[in-house]
Amino acid sequence: MTQENVLSEKQQLKRGRTWRFRDQLLDWSPEIIEVEGEGPRVGMQKPLLLELQEQVRPSGEGGAGGAGFGPGMPVAAAALALMQDIEREVADRLWSLPRPAQVPEKLAQRIQYWVTCLNDRPDLIDECYTVLGGWVQRINDLFNPPTVVRLRRKCPACNLSHVWETLDGERVQNRALVAAIRPASDTPVLVECRACGAGWCGPSIHELEELTRPQE
Repeated sequence: MTQENVLSEKQQLKRGRTWRFRDQLLDWSPEIIEVEGEGPRVGMQKPLLLELQEQVRPSGEGGAGGAGFGPGMPVAAAALALMQDIEREVADRLWSLPRPAQVPEKLAQRIQYWVTCLNDRPDLIDECYTVLGGWVQRINDLFNPPTVVRLRRKCPACNLSHVWETLDGERVQNRALVAAIRPASDTPVLVECRACGAGWCGPSIHELEELTRPQE
């Protein structure tokens, strides 16, 4: 029996999307760029992981753990924290995978090995899909922050309209429903409740509109 027979249609879809996340993280890809005076040209877009690594280590040297960085070193704190999160998550998950003949050392190789294991470990698909998709979104948000709009409506899941948050060390009250707009992403609009964690995207946005529409 082939793996395709074992996987449900939903799992096959998630596995395909997981490989696409892997491609965005690790592979160079063609893109159309506008050259002034020459019009559109085909260029190559860097892998997201490489972009993040270059932001953390402009010289291409040193580890992401923070050692060796001195005052004035052009390192973005958010990029460094994200890189540390990715390295930690990959290291944690390698323990649950079959040990290969040659243990991958580089971060990109470890991510590649994890995704490759999905062929024999369908139980890993949901976790890998969620984690890699989260990395792609966080890296994209780092370089192209989403437009954030706070909605003046109550969350239909928890019935709260406001939530207390910490901003610059101070406790402030903000609207609970927040829309993050990312025009170039697979999820151009994502609405989340900062109070209960409920979320809406795609067709469910219309359901949210109906549920929160003011009664006349």
